[in-house]
Amino acid sequence: MKSNKLLGIDYGATNIGLAVSDDRASFAMPLQVVKNDKDVFNKLKQVISDHGITTIVIGVPQDFQPHKNKISDEIDAFMKQLHKQVEIPIVTFDESFTTQQAEDMLRRQGLSSRKQKGRADMYAASLILEGYINANT
Repeated sequence: MKSNKLLGIDYGATNIGLAVSDDRASFAMPLQVVKNDKDVFNKLKQVISDHGITTIVIGVPQDFQPHKNKISDEIDAFMKQLHKQVEIPIVTFDESFTTQQAEDMLRRQGLSSRKQKGRADMYAASLILEGYINANT
């Protein structure tokens, strides 16, 4: 059976949350947070290689208004650069409220605000990926 392993990305100007699916893309797991710095694309290529990723799912905000915002422009630029770096499909999925949901989940687990900050991005990526999987199966 052919592997269909997905990488979920919660883009941020400072940090990028990552999550991966199982080999059949039936569930998502938080993976890690990487710094959004000059080496980010090398880090992402390494994750893609290490995990045998076949498709990337990037969370994008679904504004309630038809105009784009600053983060939408940043995500567009990030996606264009990522397309130049990797040869696998890149798709988008609504990321609305995933960071807040991730922070709420971590708060319920008793993590302090400081510890949440380091983990919320990868849990948000997991929620984005889980939403994509549920919408496409």
